[in-house]
Amino acid sequence: MKSERPTVARMVRLLRQVREKGSFSQEQIARFLGVSCGTISRWERRRIKKVDPEMFKKLQRHSRLLDKVSSVLPAGGFEKFFFTRQAGLKGYAPIDLLGSDYGFDELLKFVEGSKAGEMS
Repeated sequence: MKSERPTVARMVRLLRQVREKGSFSQEQIARFLGVSCGTISRWERRRIKKVDPEMFKKLQRHSRLLDKVSSVLPAGGFEKFFFTRQAGLKGYAPIDLLGSDYGFDELLKFVEGSKAGEMS
């Protein structure tokens, strides 16, 4: 997959896509990106001059995860999935795993190995 150049416009568009698709609040997305809610608010209002390429990569990664989840879950199943403890994730809710690389990788493996009905 070709990587987009991280411009402010692309960062804002990607952030909105991830937030809307996953039904995430500013607080939730700030937590798993490791930034403050104020930073998310500034990004959404385009109050940034330069995009951090690492943050852009994290958002791209989260966007791809959401695409994978959508291939397994029925439409509208994101919110329930991300906030419900999953037996296949040692009882964690997916939202709790997004803040670390290890947790993210475990979640990605879980989603890639799942079929409809295995995720609640």
